[in-house]
This record gives sequence, structure tokens and C-alpha cells, in this order.
Amino acid sequence: MYSSPKNEDKLTERCLLLRRIFEGLTLLAIGKNLGDDYCIKFDERGYDSNYNYFNEDEVAKRLATTLTDEQLLNISEKYRGKLSTYWSFLGRYYTYDPKKRRLLLESTWSKIREEIYSVYKAVGEPVYGILKAFLELREDWTYYSSCKYNPLLFRAEELIGTPRGLRKALDGLQAKGIMRLHKGDVEILPELTPLIKEIVEGMDRLHTLEVMSPALKQVTTEIPEDIFDTVIGYEDVKKLFLMSLQAEKPTHILLVGPPASAKTVMLLEISRLKDAFYLLGGSTTKVGLIDQLFNLRPKYVLLDEADKMSREDYTALLSLMETGIIKETKHDKARETILPARVYAACNVKKYLPPEILSRFQFILHFKPYTKEEFIEVSRRVLTMREGVDEELAIYISNRVAELSRNVRESIGIARLAKTKSEVDFLLNLKRKYAPP
Repeated sequence: MYSSPKNEDKLTERCLLLRRIFEGLTLLAIGKNLGDDYCIKFDERGYDSNYNYFNEDEVAKRLATTLTDEQLLNISEKYRGKLSTYWSFLGRYYTYDPKKRRLLLESTWSKIREEIYSVYKAVGEPVYGILKAFLELREDWTYYSSCKYNPLLFRAEELIGTPRGLRKALDGLQAKGIMRLHKGDVEILPELTPLIKEIVEGMDRLHTLEVMSPALKQVTTEIPEDIFDTVIGYEDVKKLFLMSLQAEKPTHILLVGPPASAKTVMLLEISRLKDAFYLLGGSTTKVGLIDQLFNLRPKYVLLDEADKMSREDYTALLSLMETGIIKETKHDKARETILPARVYAACNVKKYLPPEILSRFQFILHFKPYTKEEFIEVSRRVLTMREGVDEELAIYISNRVAELSRNVRESIGIARLAKTKSEVDFLLNLKRKYAPP
């Protein structure tokens, strides 16, 4: 009777569902009625002939593997009087309403995603900090009886650098049913973990945490005077971007060139502006490009590695660039909105971009790689102006990294770990030692 599941994600969620809405002895009774060879060893009180108590998790796993969705619905009706009247369930595949004692084979994730983003737009980074801290700590913080001493909030504060707004973020998430507060304890339904992981990954890209410092993340409603100061040369390209940023109607610009060129640095400079959305093309499907566009409504869409996007995301991008309209139909439900955003993209080679996408860029500019001297100066500027690194150490890092590559991201990565020249040498020697043959 016991077999391997075909869908591990669905099996995991079904186990959570069964443990949530049924008491252990009810699950055992269901298993016994189905003739499960593990369950039939135990009596109605849950003990076997040696007076060993049954394992509730084992029963839930076996039932989750065995039952079809139709059988699960039938059992929920048959045992309706024993279903939980307190715990709800908000999964990818199943939804349970404790007030009505009703199980549905449907997801509320789209609605929950929109509600989380609505709180995020209202409160900002504290929401990001709380959700990311939840993913890091999981159950470790649920045993603390006071928010004041809760590790979740301590970690969230560390991530965003300020305690301001955390309580407002908690209240907002609680009001939407995503999070519960009880005598100071903070709880997020575990079935929402995969969804929160997706959302946090999207926010990671939005904040460009992998390549940007807190100083660079600071946004402004005005174009700062020092925008593009980290970029050497390309004065005509800088002027083009300024004209595009200030224009009444959107224009779209594509930068093409090797990794060791100015294209990524230019996108990161624009990401300092308010309502800018930066992400890597290879991650768009995972974080949901169409959902990000609907929920964040950015004015500036910044796509690095745009040649690595999926066909589905190219379709969404095509409509945005051509008409300023994004639309989606999913599960017989449609949504549509006007979004007059500018698309600024970068890629190593343009041959992997669909021709219809290429035709929507009004300007396609090809960049040459930096010389060693140019790279050292660009790296120095980025480290001192955007990362807050000491001038002497920034110069040393830039010169040493130039021996290996022309990638500013490597300079940033070294600078975030190394506080001395000896630490710089250690990290670079480590990279050499474990570099691919």
C-alpha cells in the first residue's frame, strides 16, 4: 500500500495538512480503516501489543502518500466533525477554512503574494527583514514569549539596520493573515515557507544584495548629481541615459559587452533611483517577473544578463516594451495593468535575445572591455564611493583583483570580507586555489 510519491512538494504539503486539521488518533483511525499495515498494529488508543505508542508523523506521511485528492476530500467530509476549528491551512495545493470546516483543492498563494507586497509597499524594508529572518531561523524563535527578546526580530533588525517599522510590519502581516502574534510569539504558517522563499528571493534581487552595499541601496526621488560617477568615460552614454530618465515617454536601452565592461555598473547606478527594479535575467522565472511587475510597479526595469531569461518572461517583457501594458491569464483568471516603465538591459552577447525583443530597444550600444588601468580606477571608485572602503585598501584590492579578472563584482566581494591587505591576499589565493582547472 505504501509507495513513493510522484510530487515531493505536494506530499510535504499534504503531510502538513493532515497533521494540521486532524488529531493524531483520528489519523490513526483513518489509516486503520484503509488497511494500512502500520496503522493496523495499534489499537484505538494508539498502542501496540508491546504498549508502544504510534508515530503520528509516520501515519501522516503514509496517508499523504496513499490518498488521492478525491479520497482526501471524501475523508474530510466523513470526519468533518473531527476537523480543526482553529487552525487554517494556506498551501500551494490545499486551502482549509476552520470556520466552515471546509477543505478545498485550490491555492490562495496569488492573493497572499499580493497581500505581502501590499504590506511591503506600505512599510518597506522591515517586511523584507522579517521574512528573510524567518527563513533563516525557522522554528528556533517560536519559543520566546516576548517580541522584545525574540531572535526573529533581532535578526530582522540586523538585516535592515534599524528597528524602526518592525512592529508596523508585524501588524501589517498579521492583519493579512500571513503571520500570527500570540503573547509575543511570532508564527508563520509553515506551508507558506516556499512562497515566502520565492518572495524573499525577489526582494533580494530588488535590493541587489549580492552586488550592492547599503549606501548604494539608498534611493532618491531625484537624479543624484553623482550618478554614473563610478563609470569611467562613456560621457555620451551617460548623457543618453539622463535624457531617457528625464523624458516624458519611455525609451529602452540595451548595453552589450563582455563581463569586464561598464554595462553592469551603469545599471547599478540607475538602481539607486526610487522605483527602480534590478534583477539578473537567469533568476526571473524563479522569482516571478510578471508578479514583480504587477506588485512593485517599477518605473525603471533593470535587467542584467537579459540573454538568460525564459521565453515566458520575454513574452511579458515584449508587451511591456511595446505597449506599456502587462497582462496575465492564469487558472481562468485574467489581470491587466498599464505600466509605462523604461527597460534598461545588459547582456554579454545579443544573439540569444529574441529578434522581437531586440527590435523594441531604441538604442543598442556595444561596449568594449575595460583595460587593466580602467578597471582599477572603476573598482577603486565603486569601493570608495559605494562600499565605503578606505582609499588605500580600495586601491590594493583593485590592483590585486585586476591580476585575475576585470569583474567589479569580485572587487566588491573581496572588500566585504577583507579589512586588511593580508586578508585580501588570503581571499585571492583561495580563489586561485579552488579555481576550475
